[in-house]
Amino acid sequence: MLARTEPINGTAKPKPVSSPMNNFKSDLLNSFSLKSLKLKTKQQELLIRVSILCLVYVLAFITRLFSVLRYESMIHEFDPYFNYRTTLFLTQKGFYDFWNWFDSESWYPLGRIIGGTLYPGLMVTAAIIYWTLRFLRFAVHIREVCVLTAPFFASNTTIVAYFFGKEIWDSGAGLVAAALIAICPGYISRSVAGSYDNEGVAIFALLWTFYLFVKAVNTGSLAWALASAFGYFYMVSAWGGYVFIINLIPLYVMVLLITGRYSLRLYVAYNCMYVLGMLLAMQIRFVGFQHVQSGEHMAAMGVFFLMQVFYFLDWVKYLLNDAKLFQVFLRITVTFTVGVGAIALGVGTASGYISPWTGRFYSLLDPTYAKDHIPIIASVSEHQPTAWSSFMFDFHILLFLFPAGLYFCFKRLSDATIFIVMYGLTSMYFAGVMVRLILVATPAVCLISAIAVSATIKNLTLLLRAKNKVAQTASAKGIGSAKSSSKELITGRTIDSGELQDGLYLLNDCVDQAMLGQSMGVEEEIIQWHGRLGHPSFTVLEKLYLLLFKQCKIELLVCDACEFAKHTRQSYSAINNKASVSFMTIHSDVWRLTQTVSLSCYRWFVTFIDCCSRLTWVYLMKGKNEVFSCFQQFHKMISTQFDAHVKILRTDNGTEYMNGVF
Repeated sequence: MLARTEPINGTAKPKPVSSPMNNFKSDLLNSFSLKSLKLKTKQQELLIRVSILCLVYVLAFITRLFSVLRYESMIHEFDPYFNYRTTLFLTQKGFYDFWNWFDSESWYPLGRIIGGTLYPGLMVTAAIIYWTLRFLRFAVHIREVCVLTAPFFASNTTIVAYFFGKEIWDSGAGLVAAALIAICPGYISRSVAGSYDNEGVAIFALLWTFYLFVKAVNTGSLAWALASAFGYFYMVSAWGGYVFIINLIPLYVMVLLITGRYSLRLYVAYNCMYVLGMLLAMQIRFVGFQHVQSGEHMAAMGVFFLMQVFYFLDWVKYLLNDAKLFQVFLRITVTFTVGVGAIALGVGTASGYISPWTGRFYSLLDPTYAKDHIPIIASVSEHQPTAWSSFMFDFHILLFLFPAGLYFCFKRLSDATIFIVMYGLTSMYFAGVMVRLILVATPAVCLISAIAVSATIKNLTLLLRAKNKVAQTASAKGIGSAKSSSKELITGRTIDSGELQDGLYLLNDCVDQAMLGQSMGVEEEIIQWHGRLGHPSFTVLEKLYLLLFKQCKIELLVCDACEFAKHTRQSYSAINNKASVSFMTIHSDVWRLTQTVSLSCYRWFVTFIDCCSRLTWVYLMKGKNEVFSCFQQFHKMISTQFDAHVKILRTDNGTEYMNGVF
């Protein structure tokens, strides 16, 4: 094929000619573009979110492979190699022999009872992964599985961090938290390839248990509460750091009770998690009956009994109509409960049934305890207090984002944000006492820092949008020029011009109809004619406008009005539950106003609707915490003016109604 030549500076240069293969490639790329998929905004957001999570998942895995890539695939350090030996024995002999194995080579010459002196979660997890790969016909050795177990669970931790951040704040905070925990040095140091230790799977179990429990508290779902109990069981089987969970969650529940946030959701979540989690944890031989005999677990048991007292008092308050009588009953019940609890604790401790705190637990509360009483614990380097340089090396910029995240959490307090604040503060304290516990604080620091990043970016975007609205409003009022012209977006050709008169732009008569027609897409024009002609079928419309339909596929045309008109609804029988007496039944709901605040800074309003007369009372509020005071005003009004009392209050069981005040 000959190409056309043109002289350039006295020379002839061939002009490239597009081949059919190049045209095919360009058409193929255009056909697979996102625009051709016709995805809605929500679907595009979901696609982008999933893509980012996949990239973060891969990033978390590959950043922990440097030891394998630089040297070789091997187990390093003493404890990981011992864990590898036990896992190898498990895969060769089976779980029963592993559980009853007496290892004569460990603790020589005494030997070691394996099933009763270790947490088997790590070994069982690696063995299950190995057996699964072998079942799928992957020829792998158990050593390779052990080497890559920690990076694999680090990648899984990023997914849990996303859902946890989404549950606490929003999906943006979840994405940032996943990205931060994937590259944070405080977590990488304990999850690199070859570091086959308990912490490799324990941090995943820790964050997974916290997420499921917070989810159960927010929803009140029994299923989520049971799932959190199984997550706690996995954490107990994997690492001794489960003591942090069994003390932090009761402390969190206690704070909610003190601040008046008791609800049935909290009751269901904690009771199910504690009872089932405790029964499952007792199946671990190394743990045994510590949940009912150890002083480190007594706080969880005490809060469990306190929850029963709260539920009993709530039931009695519902039965008693006299407030003074209830106050007397409350004093008697509280005094009796505190007395019985103190006597039981004293008798259990004095008789030796409740064992005292361990030396390691004391050293967390008093950093000097181990140095004075247990030198062998103080001699371990990872049990030393943390230096400021270690914080900076493990957290970097997160040290500055962490306080900002705490500020945003306190600004928007909820049951979930209260938990992450308590998790962050307590873990940072323990991280300062013992350098090893920086690992426990890392997920909390990443989540709270992600909240700071997400909230800051959201506030900046709202500020920019507000400035654009102000600029548009100013131009609409004629603050700028008194003349205006409209131009085509692509070519910049002027379509029309007008002058400002009485706040409106009056267009001139020289309107370029051709340009106005070009500004509308083919699909939009077909939909417009479809609506003008009474919504006929597109096959009928195609016979009238052949030229338009040649530029568009009929399968891509969708009319929302036609789709909704064809939807059907099943009939249902009406149930007459209308109240026969005024003010006997009141329906209430809380609504949020628009982003524009009223002149008196009101953002919310609550409605009270009489079921009998359908009369409605509306009370404006500055926050959702004013619902109960508004209800008191409403009840006082109907009691004074109509001599009536509310017997049934129907709501949507929101937190503003289920916080214990009602």
